[in-house]
Amino acid sequence: MFGGWLHKRGFKGVTITLVLGLCVNLAIYHDQVTVPWTRSPNARPPALVNSTSGSLFANSGRVTGPVTSGRVVVTGGAGNIGKNLIYRLLAGSTPVTVIDRILYQDEVDGIYEELPPARELLSVTLGDIRDASTLQKVMTPDVVGVIHLAAVSRVDWCEKNTVDCLDVNERGTEIVLEALANLNRHDNGQRWFILASSAEVYGNTSHKVPQNAFEESKLRAEQVVERYVEGVQKDDGGGSLYAINLRLATVYGGAFDIVERLVPSLVNQAIAHQVIQIEGGEQQLDLIHIDDAVDAFLLAAEHLSRFQNDPSLKRTRTFIDTFNIASGTTTPVGDLLDKILRLTRSKSPIRHIPMDTRFPAISSANTEKTRNKLNFQASLSLDQGLLQFVKLLLTRNERALRKKIDTECGAASPTIKANGLPEMYKLNNCQAHVHALVRGELAVVGLPENAGNDTRWHVESRFPPYILHTFVKGGPNGKPWLGISDDHSVYFGIKRSAVPPTQGRVKVERIDRDGIDAGDYMDWEMEVNAEKGTLKLVLPDTSLQLKPPISPGGDFHL
Repeated sequence: MFGGWLHKRGFKGVTITLVLGLCVNLAIYHDQVTVPWTRSPNARPPALVNSTSGSLFANSGRVTGPVTSGRVVVTGGAGNIGKNLIYRLLAGSTPVTVIDRILYQDEVDGIYEELPPARELLSVTLGDIRDASTLQKVMTPDVVGVIHLAAVSRVDWCEKNTVDCLDVNERGTEIVLEALANLNRHDNGQRWFILASSAEVYGNTSHKVPQNAFEESKLRAEQVVERYVEGVQKDDGGGSLYAINLRLATVYGGAFDIVERLVPSLVNQAIAHQVIQIEGGEQQLDLIHIDDAVDAFLLAAEHLSRFQNDPSLKRTRTFIDTFNIASGTTTPVGDLLDKILRLTRSKSPIRHIPMDTRFPAISSANTEKTRNKLNFQASLSLDQGLLQFVKLLLTRNERALRKKIDTECGAASPTIKANGLPEMYKLNNCQAHVHALVRGELAVVGLPENAGNDTRWHVESRFPPYILHTFVKGGPNGKPWLGISDDHSVYFGIKRSAVPPTQGRVKVERIDRDGIDAGDYMDWEMEVNAEKGTLKLVLPDTSLQLKPPISPGGDFHL
């Protein structure tokens, strides 16, 4: 957010945004380090939106109340759709068991805070869906159905880890279904199963022709469900199994989504006025808001529950169907970006690169069957959904900021004032993002993994930014010295040379903690100008001040 403040005012230099404290933003310019926002120890930052009491969950859907009778197991409940879905189930007084590898206690507490009755309804099991013994524990007799969300959902990760992707998405689905089938065999029960599939199983065609490992894994998962339903039909002692595959279009709008996904990535970069890189731009996407997506799961559960509760359907031992969950309209990526830039009033520069042919150029789905049989139709337009999402992200950012200030900053927050030097020691052991405004574009400072033999710290276009660490210690002249590190082992500095550093270009290199030589510069002297509210980063024992590169990939200057 502070990076946007700088960009709009035309500053050129390096921005250091403290992440851990979220209390102050340091910007290294050609003349000084500016702190654009200062605060007294007990002051609160200005509110970003008037919605601090607003929920971060998808709670504005049209489906309310209980949709089934009994406990629902949600695999992958700690994900973006999962958190919103379990919230809505709990809000409808439905008991829920969540199984996922990671679910933090503060996330559970957030649900309890908004829904106090959830303390009696929610059960959380940490574990892998491929662990049959763990699944056996969650398949309790009161379970009436399973919503299977657990999966590898990142296309690029699947491409690089195809074996693991198929193992989770295909074999994982099989193991979950086997656990449910065992429960049915034990009590001759009637239970249902919903698979979160993907509209991308179609690839670029109207038939199921996957183009990448992710699409293939989702298609195989659907086939697993079909085989299990057929198996139950042939097994007289296997109880009843009713199943639905939901093929989801591109879901957006959740506060808990992975930041690298298309829509959250674009919105976050636009809010920060960062460079936005677009592959192609002519791709046609069907985008559906998280509130509508959760509605679809609830309607599917309600539909399947009829087989358990309707006497005229109880004689039916198996059922399976597949539905497309989409808005029914497509939007070019370029138009999507234009909408986001207008909503956020962003000045982000746009960079276009060739499209990756592994991904569908057009993603569309026919929703007539879904509308007729599930009574589902997307209720939020893209404009409405994006506006709601932008407000949601600002609300989330404000909450995080307030929490950090209340619990980690408070009186420890640094301020720039006449006796500000002691205050600078409060910046010790913080996390930070470092940006550089180069040629009008906000770039990132860090150590790229693919730099090869290049030992320099780089300035490049990247999102999310590298997370770095800041350290402050006292120098021999009584002034605080600032150190920057990537992971507490590699430092931002200047290597020793036969000729001392002078004014002009200089290599700012990675200095390994275990290979420090006498004379290596790893600390920067901080000078405070209380009147201007600024800092300077100066090479110790010199009058040389650090300046940013002239262009991405270039050297810093002194």
